[in-house]
Amino acid sequence: MKTFFKQKRNLAVVILLCVLLLAHVAGLVMSACLERAGTIDHAEWIHRLLYFFLGIVLMGGIFAVEAVFRFRFPLFFEIVIVVFAFASNSLATIYGFYDIVPHWDKVLHFVSGAIFASLGLCLAHFLFRDLQDGTKKTVAFVLFAFLVALAVGYLWELYEFLCDTVTGSNLQMWGTTLIEDLGNGTYLVSDKRGGAILDSMMDMLLNAACALLFCLIIFFAARKKPAVLQAFRCEKIPKKQSVS
Repeated sequence: MKTFFKQKRNLAVVILLCVLLLAHVAGLVMSACLERAGTIDHAEWIHRLLYFFLGIVLMGGIFAVEAVFRFRFPLFFEIVIVVFAFASNSLATIYGFYDIVPHWDKVLHFVSGAIFASLGLCLAHFLFRDLQDGTKKTVAFVLFAFLVALAVGYLWELYEFLCDTVTGSNLQMWGTTLIEDLGNGTYLVSDKRGGAILDSMMDMLLNAACALLFCLIIFFAARKKPAVLQAFRCEKIPKKQSVS
């Protein structure tokens, strides 16, 4: 543990995580004050409280994965994931950025394409480590990265669909085109495709567009300088040797 905190890269992550967790807690306190003042209703307070605990899980999730599988992502990726988890959870829901910042949801979905393509590049080092440097290896890396980004975007839409189905939430914005509930399972909507379809397809399109752009940039950069792919290499955590 002492060695962990002595390393500069670990200290940077710890400081960032502490700052974001404090901001996360501050958002919860703010929400509690708003609920007490009557600015938000009790249901919204419970909603934000649930996302508070979810945010802690998401921000700490990358470190749990590293501990279980005994490897370290690159420093920049750890920082990006923690910041993205804070932006997509605490800022979006607890601080209400969905209502404050226009198209905040679309910005997150677009940026996620590059972030999860980066995850694919990190994981590709485990899958294609035996390939020789060259065009084939570069193609394998960027293609796998692109597919990982698409897969995560798809799984996220499944998550939103399940949440809306089970809890009646509006993550897929199905309520934006809803005009009237006729009470027999029939709804009148302002768009024949419905708000949920439009929202989900646009989210996946933005995710795919950013992932494709990012992968093309990495592909052409890696063809000139193969060392570019090494920036996404993960470090193995050596096992502690038992003292006999």
